Order: sequence, then structure tokens, then C-alpha cells
Amino acid sequence: MSRKSRVIEVTPPPADYWSFQTYTHAWFDAGDYANRITSPNMEQAYQGPDGKVWMVVAHQDPGMQNWIDTEGRQRAVVTHRWLHAKAAAEPKARLVKFAQLQQYLPADLPSMSPDQRRQQIAVRQRHVQHRFHN
Repeated sequence: MSRKSRVIEVTPPPADYWSFQTYTHAWFDAGDYANRITSPNMEQAYQGPDGKVWMVVAHQDPGMQNWIDTEGRQRAVVTHRWLHAKAAAEPKARLVKFAQLQQYLPADLPSMSPDQRRQQIAVRQRHVQHRFHN
């Protein structure tokens, strides 16, 4: 059985802040945002020159910047939020086979090596520690 992933495409509106976030399906608990990539925001995600953002929601790291980690969940909720947005935006999602992701993504979406991913997570951990004064 091949693993499926979601590809989300959206042009975020001008806003003070925007992000995507995963939650558990039944309890609406946030994912492990300190140790996993479960909540990329406008500072962390790559936005193409055309203004579009392409996010990959997948069980495993696809080796690209705009990944949302499902933490292995079979069912989850992915939300988007725009704070003080100047307009509305409606993300579009497509179900694709993980092995065929590249066919559905723009060529300029930056890749991310395992070492870069570890560094990205280390930054998240430091931010969470700072936020909660640990």
C-alpha cells in the first residue's frame, strides 16, 4: 500500500500573521510543535515569487521546506489561520501518493536535508523553551 500525502496550495492574504497547525482529530490537541514540524508559520514557510505557498502534509519528511508532520496519525485536523487579514483566502488540498509529490509541487520549493531539518527543530525547541521560561 502506498502512503498518501496532502498537498495544500494557497496564496495567503496580506496579514499580520498566518500559519498552519495540526490537531488530533477527536480531542483537538495540538501536535508536538516543539519537537516536530506541526505548525509552520509565515516566517518558517517558503512563499514563492508568485505569492503562493505549497504545504506538504505527510507521515514522513519529504525533504522540502514546507512540510507539516502528521506525527504518524491516520486522522488529524489541519487548520489555517490568518490574523488581521486584509482579504480572504481558501486553501486547496489534493491527495497524492508520497512518491509522486514532486509532480505536484513548484520547482522552486526549497529542499531540506536531514541536518537542516534537525537545525529547524532545534530552533523550534529554543523558541518553546523561551516562551514557557524553561
